Parts: sequence; structure tokens; C-alpha cells
Amino acid sequence: MLKRVTINQRILPVPIPVRNLGEALAWVESTFVDAGQSITSVVLNGTPMIDLLADKKFIAAQFLNDSSKVEFKIESPVDLALQSLETSHNLCGAILRNIKYLAVHLWQSNAHEEQPELSQMHEDVEIIMELVDHVRVLGVETCIDFGPILDMQARLKKLNLSLSAALSRSDWKGCAQVLLRDTNSTTGLESTLKELQEELESSHLRLLTSRSTKAGNQ
Repeated sequence: MLKRVTINQRILPVPIPVRNLGEALAWVESTFVDAGQSITSVVLNGTPMIDLLADKKFIAAQFLNDSSKVEFKIESPVDLALQSLETSHNLCGAILRNIKYLAVHLWQSNAHEEQPELSQMHEDVEIIMELVDHVRVLGVETCIDFGPILDMQARLKKLNLSLSAALSRSDWKGCAQVLLRDTNSTTGLESTLKELQEELESSHLRLLTSRSTKAGNQ
């Protein structure tokens, strides 16, 4: 039977008989998961299990002994929102560090040349937009003003559509213009990501401050 479990990097003893992963999950959920929280990671002997937890027969068949290593991560919506904001902020920074160099390279490229870095940038912008959507459904709107973020997300969608169209035609000069060109009515990807990065940083700070204030008042 399981003797100890790791929860949020803290090793805790297991005071009741726990014979399999299903029983371990039930015990952790009933004992440590507060309202609004959820288990976001389960690792058994180094193997991630979170995507398999819905299969009750499978987790009941994962027998445990005193040498089994079971790790859980329990997080609140605020924790998840902070992670998503930080990840999207970092992705913006990674794109911005390379965007001018890539635009120059694209401008000088021939149509037949492949552009893997551009394709990766296109995917990274998609991930940023998905992360923004993820934060929106976590119930933290009292701490974050989503108005500016959603405006920039809408601009990113248009820019990524333009980038996708130019990509499909191997129009590398057109792609370079999408990356850098600002006009009176639109901003390029670089300027939009700079604005979004600043807003994400501010939102992360406001949410972090709100969580610290609430914790201090408890």
C-alpha cells in the first residue's frame, strides 16, 4: 500500500489504506482539493496520468506499494490564469526578439525557399490567442480588464489570417510586411505583440497582487 504522496512538491504521509491510483485520487480529492481548485497533474512513477483519470478501470488497476511514487498538483483558477498570462507574455517576448531579423530574411528570400521559422511564429501566435481564451474562462475578470487584451487578440487574429494567406502563396515580402508594417489604420505584428506583452505583464501583476492581498486578509 502507498505510504506517502507528493502534493504541490510537498511529501505527505498517507494515513489510510491506499491500494491503487483510483483510491489515491479519491483520497487526495476529498482531503486536499478545496472549492474552486482542481487536480491538474498526476504523475505515477515518472509517467503522467492526468489524461487517463477518466478511465476508472485503468486507474483501479494501477496498484501501489510502499515504493510507489505518486505526485499530484492542485491548482486554483488564479494559479492557472497566472501561468497562462506568464506563458503568453514569454511567447510574445520570444517572437519579438527574432521578428526584425526574420522580416529582413523574408524580404530577401526567393519564393521557392522554405521558411520553418515563419511557420513556427505563426503557430506561436495561435498559441498566444488560445492562452488568452483560456484565461477568460477562469473567472478572474474582477482582477483583469479584458477589454484591451481582447482588442489586441482580435487584431492578432486578422494579422495571423493575413500571414497565413501570404504563407500559402510563398509571398515572403508580403509576410515581412505583415510582421513589421504599421499604417494609419492598422498595426503590424511586432507593434501589436509589444502592446499585448505590456498588457499581459500588467494583468499578471494585478492578479498576483490581488491573490496576495486576499491571502493576507485570511
